[in-house]
Amino acid sequence: MRSLLPEVDVPAVDALLTAVDEVMNSNTLLLKARVGEPITPGNRLSVLEAFVHGPLFPDMVRAADRARHWDNLQSGRLVPGATTLKLTELGMAGFRVRLSWMLRTAFSPYRRHLDAAHADKVIDEFLNWLDHDRPAAGGEG
Repeated sequence: MRSLLPEVDVPAVDALLTAVDEVMNSNTLLLKARVGEPITPGNRLSVLEAFVHGPLFPDMVRAADRARHWDNLQSGRLVPGATTLKLTELGMAGFRVRLSWMLRTAFSPYRRHLDAAHADKVIDEFLNWLDHDRPAAGGEG
């Protein structure tokens, strides 16, 4: 596996991550890596587990944390060894609904949400970038 963090350093990604950070109590990061094999419904969980429990994940999280000027994740273990991952397929429409919920209605410790027009703009620009950045079906992840 190798890091592709420079590929997510784009305005549409930064706008979404910043919006989530402003609404929720989070340090939101987006990671992208090349895994060297096609990602399929049958292997995506095992590939994700290998990434999250491997040595590249903490390096990428810490690099992304520094790039976003948080510096909150620079030491200590990031993922307990016994962590079990679960994937839930949302589809693009479900992903859009989830992002909208996060920005407009989910619990906010800051008591702050984006208005519909601003949230839709941030989400539309992010999903447009994501759609154009996605590998072709059956391509490497």
